[in-house]
Amino acid sequence: MKKNFKNIAFASIVFGSLIFTSCHSAGHSDAHSHGAEATEDAHNHNEATEGMAVLSQVQRKAIDLEVGAMPYRTMKGVVKTSGQLEVSPNNKAEVTAYVGGNVVSIKAFQGDKVKKGQVLAVLEHPDIIQLQQDFIEKCNDLKYLEKDYNRQKELYQQEVGSGKKYQKAEADYQTAKAQYQGLKLRLEMLKLNTKSIEKGNIVHQLNIISPISGYVSGINISLGTYIDARTKMFSIRNFENIHADLSVYEKDISKVAKGQKVRLRVANLPNTELKGTVFAIAKEYTPNSRSVVVHASIDNPPKKLIADSYVSGEILTESDKVRAVPEAAIVNDGDKHFIFVFDEKGSLAANHDEDDHNHAADNHQHDDGETHAHAADTHQHGEGEDHDHDHDHAADEHQHDDTDDHQHDNGEDHAHATDSHQHGEGEDHDHNHDHAVGEAHDHDMEGIYQSLAKDKIAYRMVEVITGEVDGGYVEITAVDPLSDHELIVLHGAYYLLSDLKKSEAAHQH
Repeated sequence: MKKNFKNIAFASIVFGSLIFTSCHSAGHSDAHSHGAEATEDAHNHNEATEGMAVLSQVQRKAIDLEVGAMPYRTMKGVVKTSGQLEVSPNNKAEVTAYVGGNVVSIKAFQGDKVKKGQVLAVLEHPDIIQLQQDFIEKCNDLKYLEKDYNRQKELYQQEVGSGKKYQKAEADYQTAKAQYQGLKLRLEMLKLNTKSIEKGNIVHQLNIISPISGYVSGINISLGTYIDARTKMFSIRNFENIHADLSVYEKDISKVAKGQKVRLRVANLPNTELKGTVFAIAKEYTPNSRSVVVHASIDNPPKKLIADSYVSGEILTESDKVRAVPEAAIVNDGDKHFIFVFDEKGSLAANHDEDDHNHAADNHQHDDGETHAHAADTHQHGEGEDHDHDHDHAADEHQHDDTDDHQHDNGEDHAHATDSHQHGEGEDHDHNHDHAVGEAHDHDMEGIYQSLAKDKIAYRMVEVITGEVDGGYVEITAVDPLSDHELIVLHGAYYLLSDLKKSEAAHQH
């Protein structure tokens, strides 16, 4: 009898071990199945965000990311042109002397700023003295002839004097007067004081003065040099009204008109873009190049501009609204240009991936807890069997069966209900969210973006072709169709590209 009880006890232990092994294997199998499903979902979500930059709210705030609707901007059509800087005829002068003389002093140097009337050089020559002497003689002759003319006129009117003498006196007087006026003008052209010379004050030097204010751009004399009236002594340029003479080819001249704005660049100011306006267009072609000269004024010209300098630029001929983004929105990858665009599906996938990861961690902790608890119960049960008698063992077995069946049934039902409840809520939530997003996609992309403000957001790269640049904005054309409802990254695109490169490098390793 005692032997039978031992056999029954042994059988019970074996049976209990089989049940434990079966339950543990089933639980482990279920956990593995759930883990495989989570891994597969995560893989699908990773594929959904592949090639995208995914940033959290903290990351977006750290780089001051700015996102907005696709901007449209008025960009100008342009005509490319080149030419040189010029000074208008009224603002340049070639200084010469009206009489010959030797240079005894030079008062200005190349590059000096001079004022109108300022002395540039001093000449000496006997001809200068002779000219003053001739003027003094004519002045004295004129005074005598004027008195003789008035006397003969009075006699003739009284019929005392002859008409012949009166006519001769009148002729001599008018001749002397003309000669006097001629000499006086010559002296005044030399900037000599004729009133002082009439009093006998003769000067032996002649000052050469600047006819305009400006800068000395050329000097063609040296001390002791004899110059005549044809010699160019100095070149003076006033750069305050400098302008550009631009060459426009025949095919483009019809697009150009007075009043159009221009953008200009010169070599000695490489970082400065000059603004100006077309004020005159020539009416004939340049024979060799078949181009037309277009004159453009320069707004607030810098003092460092030099006449005859090469200039290049554009004439802004028309205005059209086109897609244009800030320069900070464009990144380069190789020889291609890209912008970043908010990706709705990628953002949802990135956030679902994080939720699945958290759910898998919870399942792992739950499975481990159940396994350890079940093992502890089995261990305690085994120890109890070694000390109990057959009656106690039968009672324990009965109690164990009732309790296990009750707990197992209740546990399975509760777990199944919970899973069904969670699954149902998840399906309804995902379905409703996707449906809501789909409806809002065509109406309020900004609203969708704001709804994800606290979550991860994905941005995809879109290749673009760049065009004209104006005021810090770049005209773009998307290689593939791009809706006007898309939200693009306006500031911070460089950081997105850097983050994407790091992610790709980590994925490869």
